[in-house]
Amino acid sequence: MKVITSIKKIQLTALLTALLWSAGTVYAGFLGSTVTTQYYAYGEPYIGGGSPETFIADGTVQHTFSSSSSDYFNLIVSDDTIEYDYLSDVAWSESAVSLNTNGLFIRNGNLLTFVGATPILSIIIDPLSTVVPGFTIANVTSNSNNVAVEWTNVSFHKGDKVILSMVPEPETCAMLLTGLGLIGSIARRRKN
Repeated sequence: MKVITSIKKIQLTALLTALLWSAGTVYAGFLGSTVTTQYYAYGEPYIGGGSPETFIADGTVQHTFSSSSSDYFNLIVSDDTIEYDYLSDVAWSESAVSLNTNGLFIRNGNLLTFVGATPILSIIIDPLSTVVPGFTIANVTSNSNNVAVEWTNVSFHKGDKVILSMVPEPETCAMLLTGLGLIGSIARRRKN
């Protein structure tokens, strides 16, 4: 009887390990992807201050957007978040439309393009970390490989943060939920 119970525990452990490994493989997020950051303002791509720049997302500060007089923000791309950490006080000015294509819209703001990342279903704002008056989800547009962040008429203060979280494609969510359902089913069977 103890041998059978031990075998079932080993099987359950193997199943859990396989599910977690496959979920981690399917849901790669942003880490390890190639990210290009491009600032847009005044009707066109902005060149200068670290724009455009390309890097491999690793969860650390890998980009600082700046001018000759000030550093504006650090950009951190982790597994499922995009974080803007403001380094100075800045009020982004009004601008003509600079980007309006494929569901992306920017007058004065930042476009992130991801190559090798999990396709993006949508982006949400982290409400606990992002407390910037005038900045709402209406300031963010996205498609499967890009996130556009609109700053026009928004004021930031040194120390402000904007944290955006990725919602992965439906297939990834379905696989994770299926895995959790299998685990629950096995647990109920073992109980009975």
